[in-house]
Amino acid sequence: MAQTGVHEQEASIKEPKEQSSQSSEEDVPSCRFCLEAGGKLVSPCNCKGGSKWVHFDCLRKWQRMAQLNKASHPWYNAENAAKHQHICTVCKHPFNVEAPSFDEVVSGLTGEEIVNQVSEGYMIVASTQSSEQWKSDLASNSHLASIRESLPHWIGSVYLITGVSIRGKHEGQDRICAVNLTSEMETPASYYKELCERIVGKKKVDIRYLGSGPCDALHAVGCLRATSKQYVEENTELTIMDGSADSNSIIVSGSLFSVVNTCHYDWVKQTKEREASGKSEELPKRLVLACFGDATWTRTELLGDIAKGGFGLALFKASDVFAVAGEAQPPSIDKLFQKIHEAKRVLGAGENEMSRAFEEPTGAMPFEDTEQAREHREKLRQQLLENSSNSRPPAGRPAGRPRANSISKDSISKDSLKTEDMDATTTGTFSGASPMEC
Repeated sequence: MAQTGVHEQEASIKEPKEQSSQSSEEDVPSCRFCLEAGGKLVSPCNCKGGSKWVHFDCLRKWQRMAQLNKASHPWYNAENAAKHQHICTVCKHPFNVEAPSFDEVVSGLTGEEIVNQVSEGYMIVASTQSSEQWKSDLASNSHLASIRESLPHWIGSVYLITGVSIRGKHEGQDRICAVNLTSEMETPASYYKELCERIVGKKKVDIRYLGSGPCDALHAVGCLRATSKQYVEENTELTIMDGSADSNSIIVSGSLFSVVNTCHYDWVKQTKEREASGKSEELPKRLVLACFGDATWTRTELLGDIAKGGFGLALFKASDVFAVAGEAQPPSIDKLFQKIHEAKRVLGAGENEMSRAFEEPTGAMPFEDTEQAREHREKLRQQLLENSSNSRPPAGRPAGRPRANSISKDSISKDSLKTEDMDATTTGTFSGASPMEC
């Protein structure tokens, strides 16, 4: 939020009147979050008594923490959770201080460099810590079919971003599509092979079959050696993954039909060029990766997963997967994850508020629960009990039916009166960041 917006909000909310020097200590307003008196106190909701006042900065911190402590899936899309940072959990009235949006929070945590790298030609690489945690989760929950089917897609994964499509009114809703490069199919299903064989026919193309994600989709990635980047951009619908001048190759992605045809004609073009220069030996066929499946995120969801420490980003290079003249041979598919990490190519968000919050156990509190805090809650409880005992039902209303939103003595306990808005709730089954499912 722009700084001017913060100043406008500060001007629109109530502040306590100055206390005379004769006021008792109990009458001095204090912040219900940090319990300190003094400073800029405001009343952002309909709470009364000792719960009424908060420091503006403390409220903003709590709203931010409410965003940080919820996982991007499925909290981000849950109606009640989406309102959590906007509504006081004591009086249930909306705050008159606007909370930062989730995409503002995660973008700030990951940093501008990572935000700018969420584009085609970059790889979403699982962190080593998350992969180890997912391995452990899989081993201990292998009896659950949903776990067996889901987690293998993320363990040691390297997802190449093949498309970014604009969705919604703001950038955070952009759809990120990516294919996993580290999971080769040892025995592809017969209908996969039949489909590829029909498309390839007698073309000079070899197919490598990959299981590339939990969502149903089919993508292809191929390597061009004799076709210019300009030709690809002007005459095809393919997306360039790596077209750097020093690689002597252009990596493209798109539909299987388009990639196979373009790679075949690239082979034909290079063969003719070699024949014209007196070289007669036949070139090896072009390698095309047939990627069955993919994974999708919104931009905000992906940045959230990166901020939590589940993933990082790395620039894709042609030599990661394809043989390139003058470069070392590419690693085997099952070694790509390890090789990228060993080369320290992965850019992560590092430790931040969100990664720390995600590691805390469920029910962790954004502020330290001290003896002073417990005494403060007990004081609030006594005030609520007194207010409840002094209230009387209006004429014509049966005594046994309390007014809506009133508090009865029997409904109050010490546990239930621990200030809800001091609780920071986390969700998720696993200790690592939970990637998006389709």
